[in-house]
Amino acid sequence: MACGNRRGALHPYWTYSQCQLDSLFPSGKILASGSDDRTIKLWEVATGKELCTFTAEWPIESVAFSPDGKILASVWIGTVLLWDVIAALGRR
Repeated sequence: MACGNRRGALHPYWTYSQCQLDSLFPSGKILASGSDDRTIKLWEVATGKELCTFTAEWPIESVAFSPDGKILASVWIGTVLLWDVIAALGRR
């Protein structure tokens, strides 16, 4: 199930660091995973059910939820994309 549109993008100077590809929603009930196939998937932790998929323009190096869980950030070679989690989950 597609999640929707990207919320924004930040383009800082070139930086690279090795990062985890998974992030837990603040409540611990949703897991985000990023992949080199350009997808970010949201999963329900209790059941393992895929909730939705965001599709980026490039591979995903890392993902992280904002403290309030409303935004998910993804990283690829120094570019941060911001995704609207609440709108995406509200479409389910």
